[in-house]
Amino acid sequence: MAHTVATVSDQVAATNNPVQQATATAPDQQSQAAVAFATPPPAESSADSTAPVEQVAAATPAAASAEPETKTIQLEAEVPEVPVAASMNPKEHLEALIKHYEEQEISLDTPGGLTQMAKLRMLYLLADKPDQAMEKVDQLNAAEQDYLRYQMMTMWSMVDPDGSPSRTRRWEKALENLRLASGHLAAATESLDVSSIAFCTEVESYGRITPFKDYKLQPGQQVILYCEIDNFASERLSDGYETHFQGSYDLFNADGVRVAEQVLPADKQSCNNYRRDYFIAYRLYLPKQLAPGPHRIQLTIEDLKGKKFGQSTLDFEIVAKAEAPAK
Repeated sequence: MAHTVATVSDQVAATNNPVQQATATAPDQQSQAAVAFATPPPAESSADSTAPVEQVAAATPAAASAEPETKTIQLEAEVPEVPVAASMNPKEHLEALIKHYEEQEISLDTPGGLTQMAKLRMLYLLADKPDQAMEKVDQLNAAEQDYLRYQMMTMWSMVDPDGSPSRTRRWEKALENLRLASGHLAAATESLDVSSIAFCTEVESYGRITPFKDYKLQPGQQVILYCEIDNFASERLSDGYETHFQGSYDLFNADGVRVAEQVLPADKQSCNNYRRDYFIAYRLYLPKQLAPGPHRIQLTIEDLKGKKFGQSTLDFEIVAKAEAPAK
């Protein structure tokens, strides 16, 4: 039960008489207190000048000599009873929560809907219902579906009551699924990550390159344009995974004017396993008509499987070719 305390007066305060706030001082006690009056307070007598000042709410008196009488009444308000949580065991708690979220209308177009869906899937896992946790969600695309499935499998590896008794074996199984989930989540993003762009003289493998000592290049010079790619999509085939990228570049001078552009060869690869370390190395010749001075190359990579693209830029300088030595 909740209790409400109300203070009422036998006298009704006049609605056109505003309450004034005043401060009274008790000299002997050296204290101050705020007093609210419906009308200006009567003058203090010498007999009670040392009495402590109390905060009171007074209605307008019917007669100047009559002190308003106040009464305190305790009112009780009915509060609706709720189920006692202590009477439910953990399994009943879970089932009640699952029923609550199942009855909600979930729209994944809003952050709140995505949160509700994720909570419901995790509740299924805690209730030992992995099949329901991994059910297809019609509002998700293929990459999102795969991410959700492998993410739930990652969590299930940790809570499965029939799983391996070895903690390290559970970690290994969870890691395997987590890597797959991470790859599908990267494919579900809206943009391609193009990074580590460089002009090189040699490329051995992912991250193992020999870049130019400085980016002072000559018109028509042969270079290797290297970049690393992430958040890409891989199409699952019967014999592995396939990726497909289309690249192009634009060259700009110091004034920001485009002075050259070129479409690069398509890069289509197949791999038995899902690839995580992906790079592309383009061997190309710089345009012969480039004038000396600062330039910037803008590389654009389109993910044809994931239908998204990413860009990266690199500054360099064009220098004039050295004159041929006199014969």
